[in-house]
Amino acid sequence: LRILLGLDADDPADDLTLCRELLAAGVRTVVMTRGAAGALLVGADGIMAIPSRPVVVVDSTGAGDAFNGTLATSLARGMTLTSAVERATVAGSLACLRLGVVPGLPTAAELAAELAAAIGSTEDDPEEEREVIAARERPPSSQARGQ
Repeated sequence: LRILLGLDADDPADDLTLCRELLAAGVRTVVMTRGAAGALLVGADGIMAIPSRPVVVVDSTGAGDAFNGTLATSLARGMTLTSAVERATVAGSLACLRLGVVPGLPTAAELAAELAAAIGSTEDDPEEEREVIAARERPPSSQARGQ
C-alpha cells in the first residue's frame, strides 16, 4: 500500500492515514488486511476495524490468498462488504493453521464451522456453502489459470 501511494516500504505512516490517502485519491472503499490485527474497512461512511481470530500460527503465507478468495466469493454470493470482510478475516486466520499455501487454505466446511463457533453463523449445511478457496480440490491446471 505504501508503494502504491509513492512512499517507501518502511514509511512510518499508520494504516488509517494510508487508507485516508487512498480515499482522497478517489478510491471509494479501502479494505486493508493487517495480519494478526485483522482488517480495516474504510470508506466515506466510516471506519470499521474487524479483528482477526486468534490462532497459533504455523505458516501465514496463504493467509492473503484465503482472505482474497473468500472476500471475492462472498461478494459474488451477494453478501454485504462488511459480512464478506468478516468471513475473509476468519478464512485468513484459518489459513495460518497448516504448513504451506494450498494445504493451509480452508475448505467451506472448515470456514462454516469456525464461523458458527466464532460469530454465531446459523448456516448448518456446509455443502450449501461454496468452496471458500477451492484450490485444494482443483486440478493443478485450473489453479494456474486462477479459476
